[in-house]
Amino acid sequence: MKIAISHSNADIRLIREYCRVRRNKRVVKFRRNKNLRKNKPPIDKERFWRALVCMRLTSRQRSGPGGAVSNLISMKPFPLTVKKLRMKKGSLKSFISSELRAIRGMRDYDVAARQLARNFQLLEKGGWEKYLGICNDLRSASSVKSERSASNSIADAFEGIGPKQSRNFLQALGLTRYEIPLDSRVMKWLRNELKFPLPISSALFVDKEYYEFVLDQIQVLCRGANVLPCILDAAIFSDGDNDSDWTVAMMDF
Repeated sequence: MKIAISHSNADIRLIREYCRVRRNKRVVKFRRNKNLRKNKPPIDKERFWRALVCMRLTSRQRSGPGGAVSNLISMKPFPLTVKKLRMKKGSLKSFISSELRAIRGMRDYDVAARQLARNFQLLEKGGWEKYLGICNDLRSASSVKSERSASNSIADAFEGIGPKQSRNFLQALGLTRYEIPLDSRVMKWLRNELKFPLPISSALFVDKEYYEFVLDQIQVLCRGANVLPCILDAAIFSDGDNDSDWTVAMMDF
């Protein structure tokens, strides 16, 4: 059985106009300058790990201004650096849990700590070369196919990272143009603005095939509108937080 969705000219015009009106929003300009630039800086271990930690934590709690995750992102120095974790002699999970528990409002810190400890051990046992390579390959050879492959590789490898978080991770590092996180803002936009004809929910998007099916439809419409999906995502994001300083800070990894 196959499901086919027809895309109307009205849908394409909606996306084109939606992004045109918001083209000068700070978040849209930031995304354009970061994700569409030609010479992207290398992804090193610290950037990779910081983004992975933060994207895992946003999977179980809101990441709004003043929240636990945004407080963690803004902390200087970052409390869970690769260098610091390598120096710990005792339980890595206990150390990560204690650091997360110290951040006011942080939820799910014990489960997150266990998953993050395992993810760090995976990287330390030979994973750095593979996964940094996957990321750095996207700096110059980004395509729908390469971005999807990278997103699936990250989601398959790391605990607590699903289809949405893997794309959030790569987008935060400035590596993707076509693969975007289908988060609550995008889901609301799909329902209310685009009037997407099939069910949309976080529970459904845990399934990789359904996630990719919906994302395929967005990519087709964006191609027709001559708009990159990452720019549409930024336009939607800018509406959610009034284009604030916090919104830009959440994208700066």
